[in-house]
This record gives sequence, structure tokens and C-alpha cells, in this order.
Amino acid sequence: MDISEENNIHQRAKIPVGERLAILALANTYGVKGFPRGYPTFQAMEVERNRIRVRFENTGNGLYIECDNVNKLMIAGGDHVFHPAKGEVTPRGELLVSAEEVSCDCKSLDLE
Repeated sequence: MDISEENNIHQRAKIPVGERLAILALANTYGVKGFPRGYPTFQAMEVERNRIRVRFENTGNGLYIECDNVNKLMIAGGDHVFHPAKGEVTPRGELLVSAEEVSCDCKSLDLE
């Protein structure tokens, strides 16, 4: 989650959470136009050599991040040992996840 505090279910920044819930209620419960009906959710994942391509639905005007890279991702190869990974958003709104330590051409990679 982009606004959560790790290991704290009572986060300090309550306003952004309230705003998001209000937007969902306006769009889904009251049918107010101009608000997203949902937020990006996992759609599919493809393994491409030593990286994972993740696709999302409900991306509206596209998937974007507010920093240089996506952190707090982990990826594992055929040995199932997880390593910190980097993520980048493609122009098509997909997330590419990879780690230098994972360099196998295997049929499955694990994403955490």
C-alpha cells in the first residue's frame, strides 16, 4: 500500500485513507460521475527470463508511481530464495520486477 505504515494498523495519516474511501462510496454507492470506481488491482503476471511483468486492471489514466522506483518488492527464482527487487512502470502501465541476484531462465518466479 502506498500510504500505509508497515507494522502499524493505526496509521497516523488518516485523511488520505478517508478520502479514498469517500471517493469509492461516491462512485460505487451513490453513482456520482467523475470518480474512479476502483483502484488498480492485479490482473495477470508473466515470467520473462529473470523478471516478472505484472498487469493491472482499473488503472484509469495509467499506472504511475511518485518516486524513482518501486521498493519493498521481493523476487525469487527457481531456488525460492527471495531477494530485494526493483520495479519500474512501463509506458503500457505494466510493472516490471527484477533483481540482479535472480538470473535464471526458469518457468516460474515468485513475487512477494
